[in-house]
Amino acid sequence: MLSKIFVQNYILIDSLEIAFDKNFSVLTGETGSGKSILLGALGLVVGNRADTSVLKSDDKKCIIEAMFDIANYDLRHYFEENEIDYDEQTVLRREISPQGKSRAFVNDTPVNLSVLRELGERLIDIHSQYETLNLSNREFQLSLVDTVAQCHEKVKEYQQEWHRLLEIQKKIEQLQAKNLEFKDKHDFLTYQYQQLKTAKLQSGELEELESEMKQLNNSELIIGNLSSIISIAQHDNGLLIELSRYEQLISELSDFLPQATEWKSRIESSKIEIQEITREVERYADSFEFDAQRLTQVSDRVSTLYDLLQKHKKHNIDELLEMQERLEKEISEFESFDVQLETLLKEESVQKSVVNKFAKEISKARIAVFPEIEQNIVELLKQLGMPHAQFKVRHQLVEPGINGIDEIRLLFSSNKQIAPDEIGKIASGGELSRLMLALKTILSDRLDLPTIIFDEIDIGVSGEIADKMARIMAQMAQNMQVISITHLPQIAAQAHKHYLVYKEIENDASTTKIRMLTDEERVMEIAQMLSGEQLGKAAIENARELLSNRTILNK
Repeated sequence: MLSKIFVQNYILIDSLEIAFDKNFSVLTGETGSGKSILLGALGLVVGNRADTSVLKSDDKKCIIEAMFDIANYDLRHYFEENEIDYDEQTVLRREISPQGKSRAFVNDTPVNLSVLRELGERLIDIHSQYETLNLSNREFQLSLVDTVAQCHEKVKEYQQEWHRLLEIQKKIEQLQAKNLEFKDKHDFLTYQYQQLKTAKLQSGELEELESEMKQLNNSELIIGNLSSIISIAQHDNGLLIELSRYEQLISELSDFLPQATEWKSRIESSKIEIQEITREVERYADSFEFDAQRLTQVSDRVSTLYDLLQKHKKHNIDELLEMQERLEKEISEFESFDVQLETLLKEESVQKSVVNKFAKEISKARIAVFPEIEQNIVELLKQLGMPHAQFKVRHQLVEPGINGIDEIRLLFSSNKQIAPDEIGKIASGGELSRLMLALKTILSDRLDLPTIIFDEIDIGVSGEIADKMARIMAQMAQNMQVISITHLPQIAAQAHKHYLVYKEIENDASTTKIRMLTDEERVMEIAQMLSGEQLGKAAIENARELLSNRTILNK
């Protein structure tokens, strides 16, 4: 149950905190006092989206906290699954900063908005005026049936299987489209692939060939220079002879100059190095020769590679090899299309069987509760002043879709001479309100929710019907916390606790406040709801009589 709510810097609220009773409570107040604002704040703390427009002061953050007593509800596993600290007095908190950043917490643990919303759905059902208008929506009606049939979890499992089927069908479509596209260019792509494959490309080959071609094109220069190097090193007056004389002269100085020994050592090292280089040059010169045929081969190969690079707009051989690999894969996939398609079609067939199995089980569960829904709604509508009400669930099997194979429409008529028709076509405002209350009454037995809040579900009714609606709400409060925002004294009188929402002017600005009324204040508030601003003795007595006739709760 909702134990307490704290709101700060939200629309017309500076700061307020209010504790709620566990039974049946009402919120009353003049139009525009801020009753719906409180409901909006509660909606934010259970996951509704928000922006900076909710800030009363632009330079402060908005904070909304709601405390729920969840001791009697099996929610510990949900907290464990989402790694949230469990507490029987659980606090949901929402913060919206002036920069528009939103943060959510459960028991001081930061959570995603989706987690906050999912937990909120397990704690509270907020009925808005829009939801009453939504009665004619097909998905809303189907959800009502699923709640009574208690097959929401089964529907979630079905939807997972349905999405798997859609994924397989999407793969089939993509494969077929790709195959169709490839058919048109198969010959061309095969030609490109064969051309690249025939070229027998090798990574780094072009660089090596260009280096070899450079040598072959400059063979005359290379041979001449090699001969000169050998001659310079080995001539009678060549480099090595001169170095030997150089070494001899330094050696003769070693008896007189200590550093001459080091010079001699360095000359010996240089001499050995030059001798080694000369031998290598001789070996290379003996093996090197100009090969005109090889030059032609290398030139042709380089030309072929550059033609391929230019043709395919690539920068290097590696990119051509990547293209060749891609083409090979595409051609292979095209050639194995029949095998791939057959595999996917088998997967689709198996998944369709799974989907149909789930859909039939869900359909069976839905159909089974139709009589119960029809009977209970009619009985409740009779209590609410519609003795001739008719309520039917129209069902039709359709092709499998996201919600199964059932098309469901709720049909209603308040007159026994008029056949039931779709709710949106036939129900008046007051009838919609009573219908919604009847449906919520049935749902409250199935949802096992701690709290339900009604936002003016009594629109379009008055007098005796309002009193009957109030008694049904009081009866619901035997098993759950019920909070109703109302303008009707009959409903306000049936509540266990009565809260007044009002405005005060502070610093030339309107501020919304709320407080629980004492017994005497409650008499005066209900009397005012009965008669308006002019309070008469009769209105006060009437208010006392309404309060004395309220339903006594058993809990």
